[in-house]
Amino acid sequence: MKTIKFFGLAVAAMLACSANALSLAEARGRISEAIEDPAVMAAIMAELSAEDQITFLGDVNAAIESMPGSSEEKSAKFLTVNRTAVKSAKPGNMANMIAEVYATVPPESLTVVNEQFAETMFNRAADSSTTYTDEQFAAIAKAVSDKIQARNAGSDDAAVRNTFGVLMFVRASNGTPANLSETLTEGFDPATQAQARNEWMPAALETPANYGPLLGASENGAEDMPDIPVVIRIAGPQILDAMLADLASAGTGEGGVPTKFTEAAAPNPIPVLDQGLDRGLERIPLMPDHVIKYPY
Repeated sequence: MKTIKFFGLAVAAMLACSANALSLAEARGRISEAIEDPAVMAAIMAELSAEDQITFLGDVNAAIESMPGSSEEKSAKFLTVNRTAVKSAKPGNMANMIAEVYATVPPESLTVVNEQFAETMFNRAADSSTTYTDEQFAAIAKAVSDKIQARNAGSDDAAVRNTFGVLMFVRASNGTPANLSETLTEGFDPATQAQARNEWMPAALETPANYGPLLGASENGAEDMPDIPVVIRIAGPQILDAMLADLASAGTGEGGVPTKFTEAAAPNPIPVLDQGLDRGLERIPLMPDHVIKYPY
């Protein structure tokens, strides 16, 4: 019996090691595949350590930025890759992955990523069966915004990138708490805070969104801003493939525990703040992916 038990433990240890079996160098050799196929991106991320996940996402985003193609084509790739990367984050790593998105995606492409993250991944009101208090949502948004600001420290576009991060959570909040934008910009320097609150954010929160003032303060300016509906049409088929992969893997977590993207539908949900930042983040994506409507 002891031999059998030891063998079982050994097998379990081997399986645990195989979960992070891919080296960063090996992953980098598959960057082109990851860019073209979200299933490959997800598979690679699943085999990387939490630290390597962050590095690899930055490498992939750098590769996309250096590729030829229109702003719409490249933004579609940024959207698909970063959506998949965040959804593939190791436990406890999602906030870091979001910060990497806002540090390595070009500002003009963040216009698309921002709207899609807010509408289809982190929308607070997408699932009426789960309710977050203003305090819960604001606490999570503030913690992630602080990580974004720390990651962008020293960047030439830090003010613009940090404001995009704030805008994402303000959009996802659906207007409550009303002072969320003020809370999330508390760490900005006075000049940037005034410009963000009085100029950049009001324009970006218009319908339709006007990102001109915000992008005008970035290194590239607003001339490379993509046509967002065109980007969504280009990215649509890849995102649909990724959604089907999500559904196929639902409920196949370790020990039969539902994966983090199906947990929101589980009965008797665990209160967000009782489980820490990432537990809360994992439960914010309330909208089931299979009901997202993309304009093809």
